[in-house]
Amino acid sequence: MRKPPPADLVCDGEAVKSELRPIDDLPLTVLVPAAARRPIVMYEPGGALRLAVVEQGGASALDDSWDSAGVYVLLWPPLHEGDGQPKIYVGQAAQSLRKRIGQHVVGKPGWRRAVLVDRTNAKYGFNSAQIGWLESQLWSLASKAEQVQLDNKVQPRDETLPDFERPGLEPVIAFIRGVMRLLGYSLDPPSGPHATTRGRSRVTVKDLIAAGSLTTGDALVFTDADVHQTAVVRSDGTLELNGITYDSPSAAATAVRRRPTNGWADWALRTENSTITLWKLREQLGQRSASTDDEPGTA
Repeated sequence: MRKPPPADLVCDGEAVKSELRPIDDLPLTVLVPAAARRPIVMYEPGGALRLAVVEQGGASALDDSWDSAGVYVLLWPPLHEGDGQPKIYVGQAAQSLRKRIGQHVVGKPGWRRAVLVDRTNAKYGFNSAQIGWLESQLWSLASKAEQVQLDNKVQPRDETLPDFERPGLEPVIAFIRGVMRLLGYSLDPPSGPHATTRGRSRVTVKDLIAAGSLTTGDALVFTDADVHQTAVVRSDGTLELNGITYDSPSAAATAVRRRPTNGWADWALRTENSTITLWKLREQLGQRSASTDDEPGTA
């Protein structure tokens, strides 16, 4: 059975092993390393669960105790405040979380942190049916969440877990949700009078075309006066920049800035009198949709 190694995990030179109740009254043992590259490790004694928060640059610092089966979530950095929905990716590792995260360092550029979850008892770790079910549940939560944008679009489906085992895994989901909320990536669904909508950040370029806010062939200019780049709107909602097609405004803007950025704020449509950003067009469309929802007799 794995035990927390407090001797070499310290914060400001001293070992940290505190019983905390930061989320839904779940008691956690949190081990904070002095070095930023080392993972922060949390233990949930009731379900014998272990969770690590690791920076992308520190993925190589995961030790061989993470050659275990489990689930993980990749976290992209939050963009501009107006965008409001950073990307996440939900996945599973049938054999080695450490190896899987290492593969994503190269295969999925741009993510900043990863959340890894396994069981502390190596002999009684998760089996393939359990991690398949956990991955499917996390994907379902993320797909409905208001504050994150799911990167993997195809829902994983694993129906091999017997029904009687599923209630025993619910605390695992609660544990992950709580930690995700602490990190600023809440998996909670929308609330309020328009809870059935996905929010303004779910509007795509294709939606703007369908609404008449954009037209195929429109030229988008960069909002920075010293950056002279133009992207062309394509009929499928992608943007063409210097002969290369990009799936989203942020992808195109990142190619220009050579760092992660919010393309909805970077690209603008030039009108007769001024320019209007894609972010503003998206906001206007969201407001029109909300007004339509409020009208009597509107389905």
